[in-house]
Amino acid sequence: IYGHPFETVHASQELANLNRFFQAAPDAWDAQQAAQFLAQRSVDYVWVGPRERRLGGLPPGLSLTPAYSKDGIVLYDVQQKP
Repeated sequence: IYGHPFETVHASQELANLNRFFQAAPDAWDAQQAAQFLAQRSVDYVWVGPRERRLGGLPPGLSLTPAYSKDGIVLYDVQQKP
C-alpha cells in the first residue's frame, strides 16, 4: 500500500496508517481493526522486517501465516475471509 511518496496515492495518509498498523502503543489498532484495514485494501501479504519491528511489529492477536522468511524478514500471507 505504500512505496515511495511520489508513487503512492495519498502517500502521507497511507504512511500514517502503516505506522499505526505496526505501532505498539495504547492507541494502536486491535486485531479486528488491523484485519479490517488489510481487507479494505485487499492486502495479500504483509512484509515485516527490521523497520516494522522497530515500530512495534504486528498488531497483537492478528493471525497471519508466515509464507517466507529470510535474513530477518518475514512475509506473511493474509488469509482473507470470503
